[in-house]
Amino acid sequence: VGGPMMNTVCHDYGSFLYHLGIADSKLRDDLYKHQQMMKANVEVKNYTAAFENWVYIIESLIGNKTGIKNTYNFLPESPDLSNYSEFVIESAIRGQIHVGNTNFSNANFDVYKRLRHTIIQSSSSSVEELLKTRKYIVGFYSGQLDIICMYTSTVCVLEDLNWPARTEYMNGPRKIWYHNGEVVGWFKTADNLLLEVLIRDAGHSVSYYKPELTYNLIRSIISAPSGVNPLWKLSTS
Repeated sequence: VGGPMMNTVCHDYGSFLYHLGIADSKLRDDLYKHQQMMKANVEVKNYTAAFENWVYIIESLIGNKTGIKNTYNFLPESPDLSNYSEFVIESAIRGQIHVGNTNFSNANFDVYKRLRHTIIQSSSSSVEELLKTRKYIVGFYSGQLDIICMYTSTVCVLEDLNWPARTEYMNGPRKIWYHNGEVVGWFKTADNLLLEVLIRDAGHSVSYYKPELTYNLIRSIISAPSGVNPLWKLSTS
């Protein structure tokens, strides 16, 4: 799962942006205030109001008060994210991803409006259920430059999961990931089931910013023999 939003209560935008120097203490405190309002609405299951709190945080506080409109990457950039649209509608690619002649759309906002309240709801219990079956590898990877689903929000969720290998995850070593002699990320694993990966110099859409690393990560997981650490192919030296 890339750049997941699993529990908005863990999204501490105030601390994250303050320590980056993007927010000053006043904006940090405003973010704290509205994060608390969002948390209060989540606790009483008023997900519509909580979603509105979240949108206000992203658009009005972060977007307007910092000038950073792209919360997928806090560094200045001129990304062209549209070229993938031309790629996925090619006939050969359509066949490989088994979509036939179905029309392609970047987004379906009718679906978004109907499901937007689910964005705010916690999915921690679903992750716990998968891990407890011991049948599934559950991996999470984040981009270092992401604001909207920052790495620390994922760690916050994973550290709070209730499952048999929680202690192993909490106390396990964090390894350095090297590629061509350069540090490209960091990762932790637990019980060969839970994977936590941070990709250096990548924004929210990690596969766009670091396609080769994303490929290597997925290839390592799907090629791992039974009983072997799924990140066995990632170089640590």
